[in-house]
Amino acid sequence: MVPTKRSDIPADIPAMSFTRHLVHRASSFEGIMHGSATPVAQHFTLSMALPQQRPDFGGAPRSGLFHDMHLPLEALRRSALFVAHRYFRVPAERAAVFSSTDSEVTALAPWRRSGGPAQLTMELTFSPVDVVHGVPRGLECESTLRIEGSVCGTATARMEFLAPDTDHHGSTVELLEGSREMAFLLAAQLGGFSVGSCILSRWNARLESSAAPGLPASCTASSGALRREPDGRPALPLTLVFSQGPHRIGTVGAVVLQDC
Repeated sequence: MVPTKRSDIPADIPAMSFTRHLVHRASSFEGIMHGSATPVAQHFTLSMALPQQRPDFGGAPRSGLFHDMHLPLEALRRSALFVAHRYFRVPAERAAVFSSTDSEVTALAPWRRSGGPAQLTMELTFSPVDVVHGVPRGLECESTLRIEGSVCGTATARMEFLAPDTDHHGSTVELLEGSREMAFLLAAQLGGFSVGSCILSRWNARLESSAAPGLPASCTASSGALRREPDGRPALPLTLVFSQGPHRIGTVGAVVLQDC
């Protein structure tokens, strides 16, 4: 059985404000001396504090038990943009977008909120692709996530640099929040999950077109078979398709995990 749901979700969420520390781990003496504008992979370590409370994106169901991927993915995007301009000479007037994104929670315990501050560390690698005259048209972004020193997840993305006159709207975080809302609702309705103890253990997105600003996006969702992970926790896989009118914005694959 593959049920389908359709609903409207808000297109905009509040801007995310945070401070991050980014350290370049140059792989050669030349890179250390010159900050390398050579189109080769560059490595960084990012550290930042995770908020004690989850940002409120509206009245949608949300779990207060876990940190989620919103902040790590936005930190990855901002770091990729900085590195593109500083280390790969990508012109600032080129629009940048994550055309594909994949994230996974590999260990659940570090994601649980403890009631106090938690430190996120990300080991980042940015590899240039489609290099033309020494300037890449894209970056492959890879990261390993640690919370309080424990390896707990991965996040990868492909960043594309668009022509200066390209009009692009929408963000990965907006798509993540919209899919989280729909995924949790479906998990509650179809699997009897308790939203308060849910987390997106896997999430991947493929963007196909730009979203029009200020307009709601429609989400059509279908579920796979309810299953149990190796540790016995119930998990529900979902496929979500986001559109505005006849235009498809992107497709998301997600797995909702219930901590029980």
